[in-house]
Amino acid sequence: MDQYLFEDYAGEALGIASADEISGALTINSGILQFEPDGESFFHINLRYPVTDEASRILGAIAERVGKYGFAIEPPLFPGKTSLAHQADEYIEVEDLLLPAAMYARAIYELANADFHEEK
Repeated sequence: MDQYLFEDYAGEALGIASADEISGALTINSGILQFEPDGESFFHINLRYPVTDEASRILGAIAERVGKYGFAIEPPLFPGKTSLAHQADEYIEVEDLLLPAAMYARAIYELANADFHEEK
């Protein structure tokens, strides 16, 4: 997989590079990797693509290349839901917004109450 992701943040090796004047260039990185020798291994990618591109084109190209290594593409963000990110009439359902909102609230609370002063 490193042939597709190592030092290639534009998606050129995966054949998904694109850009537009509105949102700029596509970016991709592998943010989380978990390897289990006798179990399921996975990696998550963070993918931002131009509003004028199509998710189906991008995900299809990725699936074609990683499938030969036994990887599969799973739905982004919320399993069982159609991703409307960067699409016309983009929206998120309220129940899908609550978990990330709670995570942000907890992170803000922890940061606001953290003691960043070094002891001398």
